[in-house]
Amino acid sequence: NPVLVFTGDIVQSGGGADDQEYEEFSNLCLKPITDALGIGNDRVVIAPGNHEIDTSAIKSDDFLKESEPPSPDDIKRDLRSKLAGYFHFVEKTGVKSFSRKSPRITSFEIDGVTFTVLNGLIGIYSSKEGGHADFGSAFFTETELAGLLADTSANAVICTHHPLRWFTEKSQLGLQAAF
Repeated sequence: NPVLVFTGDIVQSGGGADDQEYEEFSNLCLKPITDALGIGNDRVVIAPGNHEIDTSAIKSDDFLKESEPPSPDDIKRDLRSKLAGYFHFVEKTGVKSFSRKSPRITSFEIDGVTFTVLNGLIGIYSSKEGGHADFGSAFFTETELAGLLADTSANAVICTHHPLRWFTEKSQLGLQAAF
């Protein structure tokens, strides 16, 4: 059986928990494709992209930056706030992705293959300019990179939204070492 993978930007504007865009994605894209493939949502893996971020939940005095490494609790709080609508969609549909409990790096095994999904959205929208001003600002903490390196199996598919060049140089080197 196939596995369907989306690497983000499944909606345009993130929105809140009642956002219609997620409903439209489910009805107009996800369901027709899974029906055509003959698979359930338990065989769908999604890595969120920057369009899944609810930008109205971002406070400029609360940005997370690599130069001031955030705690795991700060990261969870940040992502739970920014991705409330996305988490609601995941809970409702049962697709494989992050949860409110584990919003950063998660893995799933499907038919003996490990799918590791990276949420590279910490650091994105971390400048007042937004957009491409965030190029090179996404990051993972050293602890996250060490855990990723230890947990990534040889038989894994790594899913993330942004290419490595969107990450800080330090995170790029850490991700390259992990892979």
